[in-house]
Amino acid sequence: MAKKNDLGLIALVGDGYFGVCKKTGGMKGRKLELKKYSSKLRKHVVVKEKKLK
Repeated sequence: MAKKNDLGLIALVGDGYFGVCKKTGGMKGRKLELKKYSSKLRKHVVVKEKKLK
């Protein structure tokens, strides 16, 4: 079961990248969007926040 402060990061490219991170207090009102390295595609991809179930 996911903790209350955890959130999922899903790749927009659709390569199956999935990660988990936490938000700090100053980021509460915004959706998180980061660039992470995908080992499957061997390049950086944009990942967006998605709520964990």
